[in-house]
Amino acid sequence: MNNSLNKSRGSELVVNTTILAIGRLVPSLISFLMLPIYTRFIDPTDFGTVDLINSYILLLIPIILLRLDIGIFRYVISARNNTKAISKILTNTLIMILPLIVLASIVVIIGGIIGLLPFAGAIALNVLAQIVQSIIGQLARGLGHNKLYALSATVGSLVNLVLGWLFIVVLELGGEGMLWALGISTLINSLIIIIALKPTQYIDKKLRDQSLRKELLRFSLPLVFENSSWWIMSTSDRTIITAILGAAANGIYAISNKVTNVANIFTSIFWMSWSESASAHVDDNDRDQFYSKTLNTYIRGFGSICLIAIAATPFLMKFFIGAEYDAAFYNIPILIIATFFSAIMGFLAAIYSALKMTKQIMVTSLVSAAVNLVIHLALINFIGLYAAAISTAISYATMTMHRYLGLRKKGLRVRIDKLPSLLLCLSAGVVCIMCYSGNSVVSIINVALACCIALMLNKSLITTVLRRIGQHARKSQ
Repeated sequence: MNNSLNKSRGSELVVNTTILAIGRLVPSLISFLMLPIYTRFIDPTDFGTVDLINSYILLLIPIILLRLDIGIFRYVISARNNTKAISKILTNTLIMILPLIVLASIVVIIGGIIGLLPFAGAIALNVLAQIVQSIIGQLARGLGHNKLYALSATVGSLVNLVLGWLFIVVLELGGEGMLWALGISTLINSLIIIIALKPTQYIDKKLRDQSLRKELLRFSLPLVFENSSWWIMSTSDRTIITAILGAAANGIYAISNKVTNVANIFTSIFWMSWSESASAHVDDNDRDQFYSKTLNTYIRGFGSICLIAIAATPFLMKFFIGAEYDAAFYNIPILIIATFFSAIMGFLAAIYSALKMTKQIMVTSLVSAAVNLVIHLALINFIGLYAAAISTAISYATMTMHRYLGLRKKGLRVRIDKLPSLLLCLSAGVVCIMCYSGNSVVSIINVALACCIALMLNKSLITTVLRRIGQHARKSQ
């Protein structure tokens, strides 16, 4: 029975990941392919300003929503077969969110009128669009409509590509055009889900419940502080760089982060699927075994992707990035390592969320944010942009360790396989050194080496996948 259950959970995770992959790969790849447009038609200073604006928007949205969008997702998962319970969750969430949305709109409008905000109209559109997308997207995922979620994201990204080309290349709106394209495409993304899902059917004023609102707030509010720590580890990096090294330096650092989004594609895809599986199976008898097996497979698989991404960095820079941004190369391997730790800490956060232990997520995040800020400020005057990348990597590694040990202290028997993890760490050091060599032949050898290590680390997984493909092929004959 356990083997049957493991296969069922594994198949569910694979299917959800595949569906969400379609919805995330297309937008992420389109965003990456738009880098030539960004780097050739938007100067580093303008690009750095827009990147900073987007970072502040990412900070503002979770505060406005009080992270109740995540509360919708987590609680709706447990109420999928109960329409009244879903209506109760959504109705009481909106009661708390709507006044904050109105207040935020007033603040943005006033900021634009008195001249405090550049591109005020585009900013207001993006804030509204991302609020709607966060709420409606999490509702769709909580209800299990992953195909709809993926379809809307794909269509939205294609709209962003067309509008980005129109506003930036044709109309020459620069950074402001980038913001308008993103805001409009995000709204279209949300409208597709709204039309298909008809969320108004779940709103019923008669279902007001103060005790449920308090429960949702207890779950969601700690995640606001967790998100603030993410802001410290991202937006504060950009703020410090802009203040000390200038907006042009921030533009270069922003491109470094854009390139690492190649690795983040896989993180975001798997995390969305895993957060659903972790919550759906939180009460299984062999839960800890399931969590451990998935974690170790993820470490080997995503770690291998990061190795290949680091090795391929010289070629990515040559073919996709404009000459003005060559300095971005040196931070990319460090930021890819940071992305690896970010992926693992996100995996562990999904387990905390499944257990509704959001206060622990908040504490580990704030500690890590403090580490990031101290290291960055201490090093930036000595090593420049390297300080941002190094402080990010160390802070993410710190948070990963805190979350892993925290789960162990709570009695969860989640274990990391030591030997594959050690091999992965040693391999990362070698691949990074070869990446910085500046020699084309060495870079080619480095890519081959990274691929060989990836095959060795994932031999068992690859064998299992090939066996199942063969079994399905034989059944279809």
